[in-house]
Parts: sequence; C-alpha cells; structure tokens
Amino acid sequence: MKSKYLDPLSILIGVGRRAEALRARRTKDKRFTNTRSRLKRANFPLKVNVGCGNEPFKDWINLDLSPEARADILWDVTDGLPFPDDSCAFIYSEHFLEHISVQEGVRFLAECRRSLQLGGVVRIGMPYVREVARQYYENTLAQQLWLQKYGYGWIKTRAEYINIGFRDWGH
Repeated sequence: MKSKYLDPLSILIGVGRRAEALRARRTKDKRFTNTRSRLKRANFPLKVNVGCGNEPFKDWINLDLSPEARADILWDVTDGLPFPDDSCAFIYSEHFLEHISVQEGVRFLAECRRSLQLGGVVRIGMPYVREVARQYYENTLAQQLWLQKYGYGWIKTRAEYINIGFRDWGH
C-alpha cells in the first residue's frame, strides 16, 4: 500500500524543478526585454546574422544563443525570430542550421520567410561534405589556413582532420 505522505526527496525535487522553471522564465523575460530595447534602436529594414558566434557583422543585428558570443541579441531561434513581419532585407547564417533538428530547421526557415520583406534574401552556409572528403583524399591539410586561425593547428593526420570535421563541431 502506498503511503499517503510524500517522501522528502520527492518534495525537494519538485521544489527544485519549479525553481529551475522560474529561473528559465525570468531569463526568457529578460531576453525579450533586451531584444525589444535593441530593436527600437535598429535601422529598418534589418540585416540579420544568425548564429554569429565571435564574428559579428558591423551594422547588422547579430544573434546567438551563447552568452560568450559577441552578439547584439542573445536569442534561441527555436523560439522563433524576434522580428516583426516583413522587417528584414537580409538574413544570413553560416554553420548554424546543421546544429538544430530538421523540425527546428523547417520552423527557422518559416520564420525567415515571415520576417523577410518582399525581395529579401536569405543566405545559409553549411559544411560541404564533398569538400571535407576531397581534402581528406588529397591530404591538403597544410593549405587549410583556417585550422590555425581557429586553434586546430594540432591536427597532423587526415584521420584527425575528418574526425574534427564530422564530430567536433556537433555535426
């Protein structure tokens, strides 16, 4: 027979979950407030760089989820895009779309369409498997200057290179 009393651990877990949910809601509310404030100062139509990381574009609205990124707006695109309908002239993302699920990607693209002005442009750059495979086959590691730029100068073998290309960046 089950006890009619809750055990103390269940109570603590429930309190912890509620506190976590409240913190998440406060963080999201703060994000929305900061975003509205930033957009009030923006020049329309917008030029948007999604998933900017530490490479923000000058005179663009730069979005990223990571607090360590050099973004104008911290934003999770799985919540949609924070822009009004027909407000963007350009939406750009590079090496971002492959990091979300197909369903989230479809929703992101629908949000891009909603946010774009008539004649607006979306440009999405993604890794090109054929290029990674070509570089592996031709053993052209020494010519890949980006390896040094982004701290991957330690890669010495083709196996290390292909492993980084397919696994280290969440692909």
